[in-house]
Amino acid sequence: MRLFITTLSMLSVFAFGYALAGYGTSFFGNAIRMDYIIWGLSLGFLTAGLALFLWYRHRHEFFDYESDEPQIDNTVSLYDRELFKKDSSNDNDSK
Repeated sequence: MRLFITTLSMLSVFAFGYALAGYGTSFFGNAIRMDYIIWGLSLGFLTAGLALFLWYRHRHEFFDYESDEPQIDNTVSLYDRELFKKDSSNDNDSK
C-alpha cells in the first residue's frame, strides 16, 4: 500500500506538470492548450486527494506507535531545568 500511495503522489506531480505544459505552450508562440490544463489539474487534484485519503486510512503502516523502544526527547524546558536544580540541591543537603 505504501508503494501505491507513493506512486499516486508522483502521478499527481506529473499531472500538474502536464497542466503547466498546457500553459507553457504560449511561451513558444502557440495558443494555450486548455485541454492540457483541464486534464492536468483534474488528474493532479484527483490523484493527490486519493493519495492523501489512502495515506490517512493506512497511516498506521507508516508510523510505529506501539514500539517497545523508548522515545528520546532531547528538548529540556527551562521549567524542567529549574526542577532538576531543586532536586539535585535536595540530594546534596540530605548527605
